[in-house]
Amino acid sequence: MRLALSNLKGGVGKTTSATYITAGLADEGVTLIDGDPQGSALRWAERADSPWLTVAMPNKTIHRQIDRFTDTRHIVIDTPPGDLGIVTSALRAADTLVIPVQPTTADMDQLAETLALVEDVQTMNDDLQVFILLSRVIKNTRSRTFSRDALTESGHTVLASEVPQSQSLALAHGQPISDLGAYSDVVAELKDLTK
Repeated sequence: MRLALSNLKGGVGKTTSATYITAGLADEGVTLIDGDPQGSALRWAERADSPWLTVAMPNKTIHRQIDRFTDTRHIVIDTPPGDLGIVTSALRAADTLVIPVQPTTADMDQLAETLALVEDVQTMNDDLQVFILLSRVIKNTRSRTFSRDALTESGHTVLASEVPQSQSLALAHGQPISDLGAYSDVVAELKDLTK
């Protein structure tokens, strides 16, 4: 699986999701590509002494360089917010896209820009499967229900798995991952959907 995590909006949980999904795939062989010039995924991996390879590649040529990693079963790509060149390249390299979205009206409103880019990229990469992951979810709230229903009714594939708002996730950056928590379900669902 070549999995990109992308949303042109910042602060939605891309790096956290990329790192936790990478941890969930570690037993099968995985490389994490940090496509964000901020380098948050790379710093996290270095501080946590993560057992998988993490490579900084914050450039518009990810799709041309990704074949260097033929010795790994899975590749996870963390992308930056707002950098159309890097995000486009990452989506061209991927076969699976996960778009983390917080169930807020602001996030839902700004999702349209990401979805428009995805539509453009699918003309170059028609194998790209797209899934939306609700992140920082507070269970049993109207915003969660509204967001899930609106996305589903619009024809988008929303993962059944959700990532809750959590202090442990908020404080996880730079720490080793010993418990996948909700990401265990996310990884299992993605593996099932991309067989």
